[in-house]
Formats: sequence, C-alpha cells, structure tokens
Amino acid sequence: MKIFIFSLSISILLTTALVTISYYLTEELTFDLVHDNSSKNIRAHGESVGHWIDKQITVMETYASSPTIRSMNWDQIEPYLRNEVLKGKGPYEQFFLADPSGNYHTTGKRDAGNLKDRDYFHKVMAGNSVFTQPLLSKTLGRFTYIIAIPIWGEKQEVIGLLGASIDFSTLKAYVDSFRVNHKSSYSYIVDQKGYVIAHPNTDYITKLNITIPSKVIPPELARNAWQVIQNEEGCIDYTFKDVKTYAYYKKIPHTDGWTLVTRVPFDYLYEPIKAKNRRLFIIGSIATMFIGFFSLFIGMLVSKPLVHLKKTLEENTSLLEKTLRHDQFKTEFFSNISHELKTPLNIIFGNIQLMELASNQKQDSPSYFKSTKYLSVMKQNCYRLMRLIDNLIDITRIDAGYIKLNLENHNIVEIVEEITLSTVEYIENKGKMIEFDTDTEEKMMACDPDKIERIMLNLISNAVKFTNLGDLIQVNVFDHNERVLICVKDSGIGIPEEKQQQIFERFAQVDSSLNKNQEGSGIGLSLVKSLVEMHGGTISVESQVGKGTEFVISLPVQHVHSDDNTMDGALTSKQNKVERIHIEFSDIYS
Repeated sequence: MKIFIFSLSISILLTTALVTISYYLTEELTFDLVHDNSSKNIRAHGESVGHWIDKQITVMETYASSPTIRSMNWDQIEPYLRNEVLKGKGPYEQFFLADPSGNYHTTGKRDAGNLKDRDYFHKVMAGNSVFTQPLLSKTLGRFTYIIAIPIWGEKQEVIGLLGASIDFSTLKAYVDSFRVNHKSSYSYIVDQKGYVIAHPNTDYITKLNITIPSKVIPPELARNAWQVIQNEEGCIDYTFKDVKTYAYYKKIPHTDGWTLVTRVPFDYLYEPIKAKNRRLFIIGSIATMFIGFFSLFIGMLVSKPLVHLKKTLEENTSLLEKTLRHDQFKTEFFSNISHELKTPLNIIFGNIQLMELASNQKQDSPSYFKSTKYLSVMKQNCYRLMRLIDNLIDITRIDAGYIKLNLENHNIVEIVEEITLSTVEYIENKGKMIEFDTDTEEKMMACDPDKIERIMLNLISNAVKFTNLGDLIQVNVFDHNERVLICVKDSGIGIPEEKQQQIFERFAQVDSSLNKNQEGSGIGLSLVKSLVEMHGGTISVESQVGKGTEFVISLPVQHVHSDDNTMDGALTSKQNKVERIHIEFSDIYS
C-alpha cells in the first residue's frame, strides 16, 4: 500500500511538473505565434495603404490624359472637373489646374494664385506624379493631401499640372482602421525624416518627430524610432505612459519613404493567452489528481488547439495576402483596359480633325490622299476596339454559361485550310509567309465552325505579331484516329519558359519588352483556351526564346446526329472572313 501511495505521489509530482513546464512552453509558443501574425498583418496593411495611394494616382493620371484636360482651356475643364466632384468619383474635395508658369485655377476659386513656391510643382514639371504629405490649404484653411499629375503634350512635354486635394480625414480614417481593439492602440504614418503625417491626434501632424525626444516622445522611444524610419519592416518594444507596448511597422509602397506604424499594447497580446493558459493549467492540475499517469495524454490534447490556432492564423494571413494581390491585379488590369480603349479613341479623334481640314479638297490633291490614309488608321483602330469589346463580352458570357456551341458535322481539315488560306494575302503584305499542310484530306467531326475560326485567327494573328520579316508560319492538321491535332508554329521571338503557363491565364501578358510594337489586353489566349475546352479539347504550347513557338490543339473526334446528315466546308462567306481577319489582326502594326 505504501509503495502504491509512493508511486502515485511520484507520478502526480512528475505529471504536475510536466503540466507546469507545458504551461510555460505553451504560453511562450502561443505568444510567438500571435507576435508573428501581428507582423504579417502590418505587412499586409502597409501594402493596402500603398495600393490605395497608387489607385488615386492612377485615376488622376487617367483624368490628366483626357483631351479636355490636355486642352488647358479652363472654361472647358472646370465644368468637367466639377462634374467629377459632384458625382463623388473618388475622395477628392476640389481640383486645380496650373500652367508651366505656376498660375493656377481651382474648382473652388477661379484665380487662386501661383504654385512656384510649392516643392511638388517642380517635381511635377520634371515629369513625376506626386502624392504629398499633409499641406495647409490656403483656400480650405486646413490640412489636406495633394495629388499632382503632369499633363503631357503632343511632343511628350509637360504642358501643365492637374491636381486634387484629398480631405486629411480620409487617409486618417483609413489608417485608423488598422488599430487593434484596445483603448491604447492606434495606427499612424511617419515620413522618411520621422515627422508624423497621419495620426488620431491632429495636433501632432507635421509637428511631432518620433526621433526627437520631447514631452511626448521619451528618449528611449526616440532612439528606437530610428530603427522604424531606416528599416523596411519590423517591430520595436518600449514602455509608453506606463504601458508596455509593441510597435509594428512597414514601409508603404508608392510613397516617398512613408512608414505605417501600429501600436499594440503588450496586454492585448499577452493577457488573452495568459487567461486561456491559466484555465488550462487549473484543469490540467485537477485532472492530474484523478488520472495521474494519464496527464501526458492531457498535455497532448492541450497541444491540439495550439496547432489548430497556428493553422488558422496561417490560413487567414494567406487569404488576406491573396485578396490584396487580387485587388492589385484587378487595378492593373482595368488600368490596362482603360489605356487600350483610350489610345485608339484618341487616334480616331485626332484623325477626324485632320480629315475635316482636308474634306473640301479635290480628289487628285495631296490632302485627299492623306485623308484616305487617315481613314485607314481610323478603321484599324475601330477594328481593334471591336476585337477588345468582343473578347470582353465573350469572356463574360463564357463565365456566365451563356455561350453554347453550335455543333454540326464538318470536314475539320477543310475548315482549317480555308481559314489559313484566307490570311495569305494579309500575311504576305506584312513581309511574312504562311503555309498549310495535312496528313489527311478529310476528317468529319462535330465542331462549331465559327468558334474554330475565332481560335485559328487568334493563334495566327499571334504568330504574325511575334515574328520578323521573312519568317514562316506553319499550320498543320494531323489525324490521330480518335483525335485531331491542329498545330500553329512560327519561327519568331519565342516565349520564356517561366511565362508559358501564364499566357493562358485571364488578363495575363508576356513581358511587353519582348515586342514593343504590339499591344494587347491579355484576353485572347484565355478565350482560345475556353473555346477549345468547350469542344472537349486541350491546348498546349512549346517555345524557345529566339527560336519560335508552337501551339498544339487536340480535339476529340465526335459526331452529332443531324437531319441534314453531314455538312462540308466552312459556312461563312469570304467577305465575312476578311472582316474577321481585320478585327482579329487589328493590333498588328507595320
């Protein structure tokens, strides 16, 4: 009996010791996890502020590129800008326009003065877009942020400045949303010199420097503050007003060295962990008295919530980062689409003006021949807009499930051959060659000729865009019994290996530096992939940089029942094919 009691006592003591050790280790591990997650959150928040600022600059750059703004005629510009403010487009309070001499007008006051004493004016005149620190507005009588964008002339010279003021409270409220749920927590922004430029206490704006000891900043904090403004991201800990505090910080992209700082009291991080672990310790100690040798099993159960907590924190952080990347991707895409739609419209607008000047000339005059050239340019850009809009509509309809295949039995060889031959004249005019070959003259299968035509013209136009003068484009059809292979091969610039899977993704483009003469929205190959997959097929690419690219389409050979039995050949007229070629090849320039 004594041996049993002794053994049980030893067991209880050992188990209690293990539970106590586990208590402290668990507390430390959990705190490290929460601390690491807080660091990841400030990183994501800093990126979010940077994207918000970049979005405002992008919107203003779009305004500055419009023909109305570029006219520099304030009588036309003021109603346009007032309309933007009244419609609530963005967080702008008022707009202003300055000429190269610094004289400016605002939507709040027609003759506002001169901007030559403002640093941002000189930066903009040098061709830079600027998002300023808080400035005291002379017209509004309070702090505002200024976005200033250069207005470019026809010869790529800066002909003026377009600016807008943003209410100081807009960014302040956005930054304040990153604080944690604790009365002593708040977020603020400092510049590269340490001056506060966004803070819940407006008395600190542009006056308080976190690197200089003062009544507000103790010497220890001032020393640590240098770490904040000199490093990209990190955390410092200090005691401020008798509150032990962690300050997580992250440099904000798209700014002149700004840093986002979030103050998180130690109690906010530690007390919930301590309270939870205290409850676990009491439960573990009581359980030790009753189950003795099974206390280790209790310890294992305690570890499971911790593992789950870590997994949940990692998943939530990953989801936040993916959301931010997705928002950035959408911003870049719609900015690209805006440019794609805007460029041809500006070209058409300019050519229309030139044609109006030449409209009264005789047909044998030089002006008449120039107007004919301008009309050709306008048509090409109209086709380009049609292609972009058609692709956008088709992508949307495919996503919504509204596009259906009109499957009928056709000779796929004849369809592909006819499409290829219809492009010969166009391609030869571009100084390139195209040839068609097949290992079979007839292969009947179910397909949609219109969709096959979209697929082939898109791939051929890509081959034309990314090949050089004298290059050969080959289109081949191979009969593999149960499947048909359609190959489009060129000897052009090729695609880097790391980009080959990306080209089929929605809105993705290979680096435009590979061919600066061509443009695109990144929709075409995604649409091709969708149309091929609707036929039950697959598309793949093989390419080497500098040696060429080959797209391979594999389609299953199937048949459908038709009252008219089988149908041969492509059903579209020659005129329609020429029209389709003009549209699909519209972003190819000589």
